Amino acid sequence: MNSMEVLNASHEMGPGEYMGARELMEGAPNSYTMIAKGKVKCFVLTLEDYTTLLSSARTEKLLAEKKLEKKAKQTKNVKKKRRSKEEKELHETNLANSWYGLTD
Repeated sequence: MNSMEVLNASHEMGPGEYMGARELMEGAPNSYTMIAKGKVKCFVLTLEDYTTLLSSARTEKLLAEKKLEKKAKQTKNVKKKRRSKEEKELHETNLANSWYGLTD
């Protein structure tokens, strides 16, 4: 297992773990020193990349919300039209029944 150990601490990191998120968001310098115990692949995320990713995620969320709102509105309109059609048919049936004296 590839892992990193934080100096002067007992925490070991494993695959998929990360560090420095708070520093990235706060713009603070990284205060960690890491030593790899074996082969490690690291991914560096700059503040600019983080901001771009965050902005993209927010944009995607807003677009998804707009799409859901549009779909809900369309569904509401379809139900309203269906209800209106059913009410019209019921009214016409009642009118015809009263015309021919078929009401209770």
